[in-house]
Amino acid sequence: MLAKLLEAADPAAVAQAHVTSLNEEFFWTADTYIKMAKKEGEAEVVARLEAAMRAAFEAKQATLRPEIQLLNRLLGAEGPAQRAEILAGTEAGQQLLMNDRYFFSLLERMVGDVSRQPEGEQRVQLLARLEAVQADAAAAAERAAAGAA
Repeated sequence: MLAKLLEAADPAAVAQAHVTSLNEEFFWTADTYIKMAKKEGEAEVVARLEAAMRAAFEAKQATLRPEIQLLNRLLGAEGPAQRAEILAGTEAGQQLLMNDRYFFSLLERMVGDVSRQPEGEQRVQLLARLEAVQADAAAAAERAAAGAA
């Protein structure tokens, strides 16, 4: 599948056409190739692999529940300003409140899972990011609920 994406004139279209093949194994494999290319200093290969991976991720992302898509966008945000920009939209406010606030139960589950991981810098950073997302999302949900009332 990775070879198809790399060879394609339109990787996004190929990724969408084969979205069921874009599983965890695919993403692990692609990530391994990216790491190897970085280690070998192959900047052009890294760029092509990252473009293919981005097309695959976006195709897969489009198949997820809206609340999960929102959470992924928030976790990928560069900082508070970018999170605020994502949460400023009406659609984000609706996603925070929909399905009995599923977004927050998912976020709580993630915090619990990360909290049970072994101590380490990666765990600390991820918990801090999750807590920041949680605080920003809670404030946005309050605004959305007040606006809907």
